[in-house]
Amino acid sequence: MKLQGKTLAREKRAKWEEKKGRIRQFTLQLQRNPQDYRVQRNLQEAKDEVDDLEREKAQWIQQKMDIKWMQHGDVPSKDQADEEEKDKLDLPLTDLELEEAAKVMKGGKSPGPDGTPVEFYVIMWSTVGTLVSETIKQGTDEGWLPVWFNRGDVVLLPKEGDKRLLANKRPITLLNTVYKIYTKALQRRMTPIMQRLISWNQSAFIPGRNIHTSVLTCNEAIHEVKKSERDYLMLCTVGFLESL
Repeated sequence: MKLQGKTLAREKRAKWEEKKGRIRQFTLQLQRNPQDYRVQRNLQEAKDEVDDLEREKAQWIQQKMDIKWMQHGDVPSKDQADEEEKDKLDLPLTDLELEEAAKVMKGGKSPGPDGTPVEFYVIMWSTVGTLVSETIKQGTDEGWLPVWFNRGDVVLLPKEGDKRLLANKRPITLLNTVYKIYTKALQRRMTPIMQRLISWNQSAFIPGRNIHTSVLTCNEAIHEVKKSERDYLMLCTVGFLESL
């Protein structure tokens, strides 16, 4: 595995140098003919590929750090939001933030107890937007939200196998759309700093990260343990059964 890793690293390095060479070549061509849109497109594609390779390199470095953490138990340091960021996060949600949150939510979803899908709020925002904003503002100002706000309908979705068996059904909760608009607006506000605040040990549910990174990290950890001639290794997974 170690040899394969070195081979892959050399291949990535060669590819990176090749793309860098193409960038220099296209740049010179544009200097001679700035209106050549074909060269402009090729230059941008080469730059995008280099950016992808550099992101992969950064993720690989972080994975090596995670492996050391798994070996020695040294918890990676976490950054913190500065005072300016905290002040921005504490500001009340604006009407525009809530409207934009509704617009980016996926449509075609079953509604919760309120019976209204997100498409209704997007189309009728000029009519209902103020009421939604005032309800949320009142709840955040007073420190509580209406009782109906986070209620949900639990329904059973059939899985493979005999649909008469309860074990072959997966429960999900259909939440009120206003509640989902509220949480989506909060998520959009926090997203810009989540990459920095949440450790790379969490490889899923953060934009730009991939859950398969955890699989690679586990494989690398096993390899490192074998290389160090240790006779013990503990890997723990939690909550998988409930998601099946």
